[in-house]
Amino acid sequence: MNVVLTTLNSRYTHMSLSLRYLRAALERRFNLRASARAERVFADGSPTVPPEPGHTGVAGPGESPLNLRLLEFTINQPHEHILRTLFETKPDVLCFSVYIWNVEAILKLAASLKKVLPETVILFGGPESAFDSEAYLEHHDFIDVIVTGEGEEILGAYLERKLKKTEAYAISGLTERTAAGIINHGKAPLVSELDSIPFPYESEDFGAGRMLYYEASRGCPYRCAYCLSSREPGVRTFSLDRVKEDLARFIKAEVMQVKFVDRTFNVDSDRTREIFKFLIEKDNGITGFHFEITAALLRDQNFELLAKARPGLFQFEIGVQSTCDEAMTAVMRPLPFKKTSEVCRKLKALGNIHLHLDLIAGLPFETYERFLKSFDEVFNLRPHALQLGFLKLIPGSPLSEQAEKFGYVSESHPPYEVLGNAHINFAQLTSLKRIEALVDLFYNSGGFSVTLEAALEKSGQRPSAFFLGFSEFIRQRGYDQQVYRSEAHYGHLEAFLQAQSWYDPVFKTLLDYDCLVALAKRRSTTQAVDRQGWEPEESPALKAAIHEALRASAPDIPVKTLLKRIRYQIFDVDMSAWIEGRRDFGHADHGLWLGWVDTARRSSVSEHYDYAQARLEVTLWKS
Repeated sequence: MNVVLTTLNSRYTHMSLSLRYLRAALERRFNLRASARAERVFADGSPTVPPEPGHTGVAGPGESPLNLRLLEFTINQPHEHILRTLFETKPDVLCFSVYIWNVEAILKLAASLKKVLPETVILFGGPESAFDSEAYLEHHDFIDVIVTGEGEEILGAYLERKLKKTEAYAISGLTERTAAGIINHGKAPLVSELDSIPFPYESEDFGAGRMLYYEASRGCPYRCAYCLSSREPGVRTFSLDRVKEDLARFIKAEVMQVKFVDRTFNVDSDRTREIFKFLIEKDNGITGFHFEITAALLRDQNFELLAKARPGLFQFEIGVQSTCDEAMTAVMRPLPFKKTSEVCRKLKALGNIHLHLDLIAGLPFETYERFLKSFDEVFNLRPHALQLGFLKLIPGSPLSEQAEKFGYVSESHPPYEVLGNAHINFAQLTSLKRIEALVDLFYNSGGFSVTLEAALEKSGQRPSAFFLGFSEFIRQRGYDQQVYRSEAHYGHLEAFLQAQSWYDPVFKTLLDYDCLVALAKRRSTTQAVDRQGWEPEESPALKAAIHEALRASAPDIPVKTLLKRIRYQIFDVDMSAWIEGRRDFGHADHGLWLGWVDTARRSSVSEHYDYAQARLEVTLWKS
């Protein structure tokens, strides 16, 4: 029996944790002699490795062999190539892992595959199909089976039943289409001993530059009304010994990034501290770890420990969602923003942890104006990234059942994003969408940080007012209707700043600096002449000054070697002093500085290239 596990990931560098859990569980259950190779398929339909027959293992005496393959695609690949690739595997059972971001593409694939492979059993699993599974099967006649619970045990039981070819018997956690109609076999118990689940990854998964997902627990301590996790009671954990053993594998393999998918990683303070301590002690200088945490649960002793972490070792994502108490209470997440803000400031002050904060627009009782206040209060914490999300009214969530109470209107298809409610309308949400795009491009990218700080300081505006004005400028100029190279956005921001009454010429220099440290590129053509009037290409004085500054910075490295790996720019502002806070909008101290970045050295926290500078004794003019 040919069994194919497949899904569409959001991007190529991501990997499906759920499919790997299923693979590992099936290999153990059926005593497969070798693992199913994970095949990732390029946009043209060709696999990253030559396809092999599924690895065969025997389920038991007298039972049919089981051939298992794992195939991954991305949501950006063409439908016809994915369709053809899956068709050519000739699966007897085709298992899709379905989520809110890939369900529409998977439904389209499954419908087509059923037409060309009518005998293939098409099985869905995952949160998007599990709620109201009977209705889901009724609405999609090309789906045969839905796994409604944790699949490690349920899928194995289903395949075992098929292998035995005996009369069908009930399997909890399964809803299936039968000759007698659609049958829901009821809810399956959750896996009580998580350590019984085998480690999901194979050595082949530890490729360079890949993000691996990992969980140290399942469940969530909160009951947020907008989340399906609110339906699952309690938190279950893998043992500390098991977690350390798994993490040691990632560290030994020098995996680039491990993202914990625990809903609230730090629910147990002592356990959290023990894992942080382990990762700090075992740090290989390469692997980074991303956690979703609740700020209010961090204890003082955690900060003392976190201060010892290598810069870039940890990334923290904190779901602030809103600073409006009424909204947070309505969605059953009454976390005090004052405590959250205090913790975020402490984390930012450490200087070694990448801080990512989330907001959700469209919560009950939060008006447009009140959300802008939430935005300002969170932005003023200056996280490294601020994500503006928009409420999804997910079927099965408690909030979806209260839609009428709060006057919600939402999209009827995934991702079920709200279009408005009794306190905020679609036009206002559209305005926030424009802010979201600019925050992501100009703030979260880190490519404009010095200029944005200076502009906000000079303007005296609230962050929300600044981005609203910027978004209107972008819309009027039509810049939002085209795709531009990264360098072009520096010109867009400069044009907006030049149109403001509070514009200062120093902004141009700051943009030059931002472009240099973020992209390792010169933003504009800079010409320089010495006191004898030489042009830049011919100026021996300028070249000599640059070479001397570089030679002094690294006496043991030839200047020609340095010039191959650095990018430099001439500045008329002492940028090191500016960054340290000694800012001069009036250009009181005229002079020239050679600023350069080393393309081989980049901060793992800010993602900026390391900057150095030296003063030059030449004259600068710019065209």
